[in-house]
Amino acid sequence: IGQLQKLKNLSLGENHITAINPEVSKLVNLEFLLVYNNQLTVLPGELGKLTKLTSLQLQGNEIKTLPADLVKLTNLKQLNLQDNQIS
Repeated sequence: IGQLQKLKNLSLGENHITAINPEVSKLVNLEFLLVYNNQLTVLPGELGKLTKLTSLQLQGNEIKTLPADLVKLTNLKQLNLQDNQIS
């Protein structure tokens, strides 16, 4: 997947995904990452490399904590973490 360098929108919602492959961080032009209603418990820190990301939809997972590198997503305008287990 890391070879799809021109990809701007990746929608993986409702697929029973349990982990995001860190290889996603090679999608340097990605603007929208939709991984809602899956079974994620953690996010890879490598997501912080997606500096063009404007929308990150993670609602409906089992995420408990967020990686510190998410603060590097300076173009992020939408972050949906609804219905997770973040404390």
